[in-house]
This record gives sequence, structure tokens and C-alpha cells, in this order.
Amino acid sequence: MCSRTFVMNRKIRVRTVFSRYSAPQTRLWRPTAFFGFILFCLFALHAFSCVTAPPSGDPQRILRLVLKGPDRANERILVDLHNSHLAADIWSPSGIGRATLKRDLGSWPEHLTIFLHLVTLEGFSAKSDTEEFTYALSHEENVQRQARSRAGEDLAPIEIALPRRLLAPSAKEITMAWIDAYRG
Repeated sequence: MCSRTFVMNRKIRVRTVFSRYSAPQTRLWRPTAFFGFILFCLFALHAFSCVTAPPSGDPQRILRLVLKGPDRANERILVDLHNSHLAADIWSPSGIGRATLKRDLGSWPEHLTIFLHLVTLEGFSAKSDTEEFTYALSHEENVQRQARSRAGEDLAPIEIALPRRLLAPSAKEITMAWIDAYRG
């Protein structure tokens, strides 16, 4: 089997010659058509991936997360709003912190999940105007996480899905507080 390439007027003609038992085949390949097809596919992929939009309004103005902990300089928050699901990753090196989630426009997202990047969690509370929610890891879970942390293992963040009752339409803000271990 052999191949020959001929260049004629910006068209590349590739002629492949097969064995004597098959007929020769000719393919025509145009670089501009190929790259146009690739651009069309990328545009279509982008257009269909953006079909579901966040709630109306500017996403930066819908929700605000304000840190109020004692070590605000070292705390970090990463907030992701996707398809009416809000995920907030919180890193708190001091282990004690507070944050307020304020709704400026629109309605609350359908789901709100907090990911606390802590070794242990003795207490977490979230309060809206009318409801309160508390959460804590059991003593056994805290001891296991401490042992894995001392062994050098990477720990998964503590995932807390806030109940829908906290996200009442009348609530303008949700105040959250956490502590990794009670000091006494």
C-alpha cells in the first residue's frame, strides 16, 4: 500500500492506492472547510452548554458572602452558583469563623451546600430570619479525622447541605458560624 499527495490551488488531494483487489479511492480535503467545521462545533458546544442560566440579574449581585471571623485575613471562600445550586467552599485556618450570606436580588437557589475545609467540626449553625439549623460531627468521626490528619492524609471537606426551610422567600440573609473544637 502506498500514498501520494498532490497540492493544487490550495486544495490538497490525497490519492491512496490499495492492492490490486480494491479500487483506488480519492479524498478531497480543504483546510478552510475543516477549520470552519471545527469552529462551528466549538460554537455549538458552547451554545448548548449555556442553555440553563442562573437566576435573573447579575450573578455577582444576587448573593454576597461576607466573612466575620476573628482571622479574616487567612480565611478564604470560593462560591460557585450553577443551575440554581450554590456551593460555598470555606477554608478557616483558625477553626473558628462566621459568615453571612446575603440575598440582594432574586430568590434563593434551590440547593445550598457548604464545604468546610477543617480537620474536625464540633459545631456548625446556620440561622435565617425564622429558622435555625445546627450540625456537628460525632466524637468518633472527629477522632478518626484527627488521626488521618496526623498521618498526613488529605481529608475531604466536611459537606453540609442546608435544609430548604432556611431558604424561605422572606429571608434576606443567612448567618453561619462554625468551630472546629471547643477550647476550654
